[in-house]
Amino acid sequence: PVPKATNSKDYDNCIWAQPMRYGVQLDVVILLQRLMEHFVASSFSIQATRSHDAVRLIVSACITAIADAAMRKRATDIPSELCLHLMGERGIAYGLSTGHLGSQSETIEVHTAELNIARTAVLDYFAEQQHTIKVLNWENGNIPDQNTNQWLAGLAVEYAFPTADMTTYVSGEQHLIIKNFPEFVCYRDISFYFKYFQNTDPEAF
Repeated sequence: PVPKATNSKDYDNCIWAQPMRYGVQLDVVILLQRLMEHFVASSFSIQATRSHDAVRLIVSACITAIADAAMRKRATDIPSELCLHLMGERGIAYGLSTGHLGSQSETIEVHTAELNIARTAVLDYFAEQQHTIKVLNWENGNIPDQNTNQWLAGLAVEYAFPTADMTTYVSGEQHLIIKNFPEFVCYRDISFYFKYFQNTDPEAF
C-alpha cells in the first residue's frame, strides 16, 4: 500500500509507519531500487501508448513514495545519519518533490480505478512535505542541485568528509557517502527514474 501522510487519520495503521531496524530499512530501499530498475527496463521494452504512460507515471510514483517513507524512519537499532539529516532531526528538513506528476496525470488515460486511487494517495503523501527543502530535483536537469549538495554537505561536515566538490558525492565519484550510507544510492536512483518518466521530450528516451 502507498504510505499515509502523518496527518492522515489512518497513519497509525499504515504498515510504513511501524518501527523499523536499519537492516530492514536498507533491505526495503534496495529491493525498491531493483523493482524500479526492472520496471523501467520492462516499460521501455514495449510500445509506448497513452494508457501505458499513466501506468509508468503512477507505478514509479508509488515506488518512490514507499522509498521515501522508508528513508524517513529513525531505525530502532542503528539510525542512519543520512536519514536523520533528511528527516530534519539535524536541523533542516529535506524532501522530494513530485515534479510534474500532478499536472501531467490530470489528463492522462487511466483505465483502472486502482491507478487513480494510487495517484491520489501519492499526491496526498507528498503534499504534507511542502515545507521541506526539495532535493534530487532531476526535473530541472541532470546536474546535482544546490539543495541536494546542502543536504549531503551537512552529513559530510559531521563525518569530516571533504566538502570541496559535493556533486561528486551525488555521482558516486567520491565514494565516502555511498560506501557508508548505501541507502543513498537507492534513493537517488529511484527518484531519478520517477522524474525521468515525467520527461515529455521523445529524444530523452
